[in-house]
Amino acid sequence: MGSLADEAFYRQFERLRHIAIFTGAKTPKEIVFRVQAAIYQRPSSLSIGWRRFIQKTLLDFGRRCIDEAITNPGGKVALNLKYSPEIADRILEKRALRYLESLKEKAKRKKYRRIKW
Repeated sequence: MGSLADEAFYRQFERLRHIAIFTGAKTPKEIVFRVQAAIYQRPSSLSIGWRRFIQKTLLDFGRRCIDEAITNPGGKVALNLKYSPEIADRILEKRALRYLESLKEKAKRKKYRRIKW
């Protein structure tokens, strides 16, 4: 089976990160094992269609999680592999707020800059 498309991967990751705990996972097999354990422990947490989709793409999902974490070490996937989903969300939220503050500062400086004719 081919690799997952970006949209499908991120949608699947967003749904599974609250069901399966990825904290500390370092290999694709470990991620696959955790997802399978979570699916079998809580079968009502996912619809039948999602469970079938996950089972079909599970090997690609584990590999893609590790690849994403290596490619973007400060991204959402890497933070979820390193920390719990709640802590990862807080870190990302703080980053977004800092970025917005920097944009406000830049806009303020630009507004007060004098134009020389």
